[in-house]
Amino acid sequence: MKRIIDSTLVILSLMLIFGCKESKVGQGNPTKDSMSIDTDSVISGKVFNKQDIVSEDTLNAVIRTQSPKSKDFDFEVFIMRGEKTVQIIPFSYPKDDTFDPNGGRKDSCLMADVTFDGNKDLLVYLGQFGNQGVEYWDAYVWNEVKQKFLFVPSFHDIPNPTLNKKEKIIESFSRGSAVDYEFGKWKFEKGVFVQKELLSHPPRECE
Repeated sequence: MKRIIDSTLVILSLMLIFGCKESKVGQGNPTKDSMSIDTDSVISGKVFNKQDIVSEDTLNAVIRTQSPKSKDFDFEVFIMRGEKTVQIIPFSYPKDDTFDPNGGRKDSCLMADVTFDGNKDLLVYLGQFGNQGVEYWDAYVWNEVKQKFLFVPSFHDIPNPTLNKKEKIIESFSRGSAVDYEFGKWKFEKGVFVQKELLSHPPRECE
């Protein structure tokens, strides 16, 4: 009887050990990082080459960080249509203290329709700022008449931008501390991103 009990205990112990090992399968797998800007095209900094070309009918953006003129700017964004370069945008990060990030910049850009006109626009990541890590972007909006991207400075006033496709607005969120925060709504009007609504806590005093 003792042998049977001992054998049973050994079997149960082995089952418990293997069961614990199997339960760990699939845990800790990395999940895809989500971005505040809803997009299907994210491009990290890299040297342009032909394998980066996605389609002959759509515009694609590729960052080129290695350039003989790099002392004049931080990198170039190549706008491609198939194998043809349709625009080259030299980009330099803002040098003022306001846009001095507290973390490393990623030399990355993405394409997303931030004006809700049906055309993808170009966004360049500026980094995270302040003790709350607020993210900002620079925007180059597609101009249908000139057939190229034009820089719109007012977009980098929008903290942590998120696209609301249903309402066709850009929502923003920022906080200075655990109890100090703001929600905003922005629209692109007459070539400028304008704040249409602001909700703050604590409420701002009327001027």
